[in-house]
Amino acid sequence: MPGTPTGTPTGTPTAALAAAHAARRDPASWADAGPAVLVLGPVPAAELVLAAGLHPVELTADPVAGTPTLDALAGPVALGWRGRSLLEQVLVLGDRPAAVLFTGTTATDAGLYATVRELARTTGVPLPPCHHLDAPGLDRGSSARYRRHRFTEAMGWLGGLSGQEVTPERLRSAAEVVAARDALLRVLREERRSATPRLGGHAAAVARQAGAALGPARHHELLAALVAEDFRSSPTPAAPGERIVLSGSTQEDPWLYEVLERSGVVVLGAHEGGETGGWTDVPVDVVGALAERPVGWPGRPAADDGALVDHLVREARELAATTVVHVAWTGDEVAAWDAARLVAGAPEGLAVVTVSGAPSPARAEGLAADWATGGLRTPAPTVVVTPPTPTVPADGRRAGAGAASGSPTAGAARPRSRKVLTVSDEFSAHQREWFTDTTQRARDGEPFAVVAADYPHELLRALDVPYVVTQWWASIVGAKRLMASNAAALGSAGYDPLVEPYSTQGLASHLNDEQPWGGLPRPGVLGATLGTAPTQRIHTAWARETGARYLPVERSAEVRWSLSPTWWEDLRHDWDTALEPVRLDLLTEELAGVVRGLEEQTGRRLDLDRLREVLDLANEQAQANRQARDLLAEARPAPAGIVDTMPATMVPQWHRGTVWARDAARSLRDEIAGRVSAGQGVVADERVRLMWVGRGMWGDTALYQHLEDSHGAVFVWSMYLGLAADGYERQCAPDQDPLRALASRFVTMGDELRMPTWAGAWHVKEARLHGVDGAVAVADADPFVLRALEEAGTPVLRLGLDNTDHQGGAQAREALQRFVEGLGTAGTRAAGTVGTRAAGTVGHRAP
Repeated sequence: MPGTPTGTPTGTPTAALAAAHAARRDPASWADAGPAVLVLGPVPAAELVLAAGLHPVELTADPVAGTPTLDALAGPVALGWRGRSLLEQVLVLGDRPAAVLFTGTTATDAGLYATVRELARTTGVPLPPCHHLDAPGLDRGSSARYRRHRFTEAMGWLGGLSGQEVTPERLRSAAEVVAARDALLRVLREERRSATPRLGGHAAAVARQAGAALGPARHHELLAALVAEDFRSSPTPAAPGERIVLSGSTQEDPWLYEVLERSGVVVLGAHEGGETGGWTDVPVDVVGALAERPVGWPGRPAADDGALVDHLVREARELAATTVVHVAWTGDEVAAWDAARLVAGAPEGLAVVTVSGAPSPARAEGLAADWATGGLRTPAPTVVVTPPTPTVPADGRRAGAGAASGSPTAGAARPRSRKVLTVSDEFSAHQREWFTDTTQRARDGEPFAVVAADYPHELLRALDVPYVVTQWWASIVGAKRLMASNAAALGSAGYDPLVEPYSTQGLASHLNDEQPWGGLPRPGVLGATLGTAPTQRIHTAWARETGARYLPVERSAEVRWSLSPTWWEDLRHDWDTALEPVRLDLLTEELAGVVRGLEEQTGRRLDLDRLREVLDLANEQAQANRQARDLLAEARPAPAGIVDTMPATMVPQWHRGTVWARDAARSLRDEIAGRVSAGQGVVADERVRLMWVGRGMWGDTALYQHLEDSHGAVFVWSMYLGLAADGYERQCAPDQDPLRALASRFVTMGDELRMPTWAGAWHVKEARLHGVDGAVAVADADPFVLRALEEAGTPVLRLGLDNTDHQGGAQAREALQRFVEGLGTAGTRAAGTVGTRAAGTVGHRAP
């Protein structure tokens, strides 16, 4: 960690700021400041903490520190290096702080809070009171009202902790303290951007980050002293030097500033989100202004594709910068997406350098060495991309992600799966006919939409708007081995093909003539729920490329500390009381906005009676799926495996709300019932029952049948029929709003599978219901789910493969055989020792 800059006199403001910076992660630095509240996440909240008479400590991630406490408690929690570092610090500090305030704008941010909540519930680890301030970032009225509610809620929580009510007067006074600090930070920022800066980027970053544990008032004192002395104690940047703008991932430590400036570069501005914004004038309505702040930064996840690029190009021009250095640290898919867009959109005369990998001092030093030798750059106007874009394997994953030496190539012949249910082929044939008819309607000029799986399809159904589901289309592309071709098309068009490849296949299909089933028509409407950080980037780019109208839906997070784990029982009839009203309010308003957009686009009007019919049909479909699931769970031998039930469930799900889909679900139930009555099983000698955890291997479903004949091992469960049985039914009484009932179906979408408190309990329930002997997990399976299964006595095999992996099949089959054979070992099932964290892992997911 950089300390006081060389040549800085001790006792100067620069030295004091450097000392505060070096100690900002040390609890001793805030031990005497009064009751401390740790503040985590991207949403500024110091004003709220100060107004409650508490001391805000902005916790920052440490990229190089280990996470032994977290590892011992939870194992490989999928939070990324930043989330893991923050969580480690929270766990180590225990109950020493007065409280922890988590903040977030995305589902990833909410996942950190959900992980802490689950660790507190399951391990008894000592923690102070915790709260999550959920502030999703779309710039519109419904989102602003929701954010305002959450800010007000956080104020009440903090006031309850301190015993000091957060009144408007106290909040305004706290905001004025923060505003005074922010004004000095702007002075530092403008000094850096001047023609002859007296303050370097590294010194400014140290001064800014030093306030993490000081609190705004003490931070203001030191900054004021630095400004008052005209930066005399701060090392002057080397001049003249190449003028650059730094952007991309947040720099938790100023290594990169230091090494670049050591090479003679002048870092004029950092546009990573942490240095911009802040108060200029404190308004009368402070809460309203706070609720608007998450939407101000063009690099935020909810910003449109290209917004940051336009901003950076303007900044570089105004500052006479010759280069933009854009950083995309490991796991930051928004920054990775923006990197490709910046390279593609940079004008003549502006060089672009992209940096990736894991943040560390060693990485920063290596970059400095490359810079000094010209390895990272060439004279403008050449645009440089570093490191080179990797070759994309056939499955569209990042290079090295679980591809085993000697594994079959994507083009190699693969075993075909065998189906025992007649409805499987019938449904597949119907899907092909439906797609042909739908695409022809679209090409004839009818409205046509492409929407995500977690989007409210029922609205499109009620308005008779034909649509295709993004994830279904990706499964077709993957099954036809066309992801590599699509990746090349994305890369050629200036998009990163490795950012959420499962979500970009529709965009790629517009850019690539080589498509299955005749390809997707140009959509008139695109729809997505903002469930992941890159979603807004992907879909606004897609809308621009196709001219489609994009109708996004805001995603909120579950912030309650205590939850009922039996959501599958609570939500069918009692959704209006089991869910937070504010979340239902937001999504109901969002759905009303979707309706308005669809009505404007199509010239049609939504009939609420028709919407009720669609909801009723979807509920009847869910009931039939539950009956089919229960039949399959109880029967010995299993009448069908997931090779059959996955497509036989999902094809009707894409038609949810139609008579055909309801009747198809009933046909699936009836055929399973007939096979049970006849004593027909997948194999006559069933010896092992398995569950598959995570997304399905749609491109290699024969994997599921690999050991049926030789070992009597049948995969009887996947999330597809399980969730169709438990996750969709929402009864809507005559006096209830059907739009609100529909909102209750989608406000939790994804939580059932990945929110630890819910997902673990549900998977354990399903494992017991089906009497499984073991579970096999793909890379995207939630670690808490796997741990819950193991603690319940179900051994787990972790296949470190993405569900789109078409190269690791041979190794996966070998591991599966070893796992199944190990299940026969005495005591194995009870102890859960096969396929635990120490064993049974195939490959690894690329960072």
